[in-house]
Amino acid sequence: MRELVRTNDIVLISAVGALLDGASIHHLVLDQNMSIVEGSLGLLQRRILVNDEDHRAARKLLTDAGLAHLKDLGNLEYLNLYGTAVTNAGLEHLAGLKNLKKLYVWQTQVNDEGIAKLKEALPGVTVVK
Repeated sequence: MRELVRTNDIVLISAVGALLDGASIHHLVLDQNMSIVEGSLGLLQRRILVNDEDHRAARKLLTDAGLAHLKDLGNLEYLNLYGTAVTNAGLEHLAGLKNLKKLYVWQTQVNDEGIAKLKEALPGVTVVK
């Protein structure tokens, strides 16, 4: 198994767990009962592990889901996603960013089809691949 997330934010652990459940990716949360030892201070980080063969799919899922949080940044003009695991599905979350001028998707999983679809929604955007 490989570590996917390490945090002491229990809400994040829950959200990531729900995303993984929805995608039918088996996962294991370690150290979730350590609050007994630390006195509920939240100092010890919890870890989410996934099977080795699911690690890549889980990373893509989290990266694409994370882009959904940018939808409210209406003044965003430049976005650099260089070297991330973002895919065409993640780009769909950016379609409402009407002020986006330049998007860098170099060394990502985004292909020409995803770029074309984004340019339909945002004709003024320049995409660097």
